[in-house]
Amino acid sequence: MQPIFDNLNSLIIGSILILTISVTQGRSQRVGIEQIASHSLKAKTLVFGHWVERDVLGLGANVGRNTYRFSDPVVDARGNTSEWTFFSDSVRVDGSVLRQLVRYRLVRTQQAAFRDTTYQLYKVERDSATVAVHNGVPDAVEESDWQRGLWSIGTLSFFQINLLDRSGTTPRLSSGAVDVDRADYVQVRFGVVPEYVLKPDNYLRELYWTRTMKVRPYWMPPA
Repeated sequence: MQPIFDNLNSLIIGSILILTISVTQGRSQRVGIEQIASHSLKAKTLVFGHWVERDVLGLGANVGRNTYRFSDPVVDARGNTSEWTFFSDSVRVDGSVLRQLVRYRLVRTQQAAFRDTTYQLYKVERDSATVAVHNGVPDAVEESDWQRGLWSIGTLSFFQINLLDRSGTTPRLSSGAVDVDRADYVQVRFGVVPEYVLKPDNYLRELYWTRTMKVRPYWMPPA
């Protein structure tokens, strides 16, 4: 009987060791996957945030003072900015002026299901157009003038452009519309969820990016 019990003990101990090693390897693999997903999400969030920041800080170049450089953002039923247009001018060697317009459009992509909620996801498409300016008046922009350029990661959970004055509130006209002439700052906010939902924990839900940038006074090129 003793050899049987000895073999049984060895079998139990061996099984425990194998199970422990398997669990450890599984956890290590999961940690590695989570780290890769987190790094990828942060990198793509920063790339999108940086080109939005570059756009906002450069808007209104060469246009002069006391005129608006952007439209009132269009807001959808969920509170997202579905479209926003802004521009700057460039002066060519012969003295002629070109207006360079940029348009952000929010486009639905897919849905991400978590244990307790489902996100509608989006991407931001960046279109650009160039028209001539004659005596300070730009040519009309046709839809065919817009060219698609950059686009963001396709897992944005929300995207908001807020125009703010020096007190941090949105300036408005008596009609309730945003007074773009009194907007001193542009605030950009968006959230991003992982491209791969890590089940079952779903611990990494969203990353948030917020930046408030001063856009007045609008600048002229140095002499």
